[in-house]
Amino acid sequence: MKYQEIINERVLKIDGIKVLMNPVPSVLINFVKQAKFQELRGLFDEEDFFFWDAEKLIHHAMAPKLGIIQYTKLEIRIFKDKLDIGVLDDNILELWDNLYFDSILKLGENSASS
Repeated sequence: MKYQEIINERVLKIDGIKVLMNPVPSVLINFVKQAKFQELRGLFDEEDFFFWDAEKLIHHAMAPKLGIIQYTKLEIRIFKDKLDIGVLDDNILELWDNLYFDSILKLGENSASS
């Protein structure tokens, strides 16, 4: 994949939009809190997860900018002070759960109470 600007191994800049690649759960939590409407869009391309502020660009517009042809859509938002995680394809739910879900819920609960 060729990106317009690589800030570090986990942060990309695509047309001025900050995109996180495979963020650790704590970084993902902070990123969703900083998003304009506390909502992120994401893509999974069989190898990597990518997330950006949902207000900036829709899934099918970001995919070609990342060089991704086949992908799974994801959405993460803060709703009623809790994280709402929507994986729009059941095929990666198990992978998502293994990598992120438990950690994000724990971090989300801890950060909501602090």
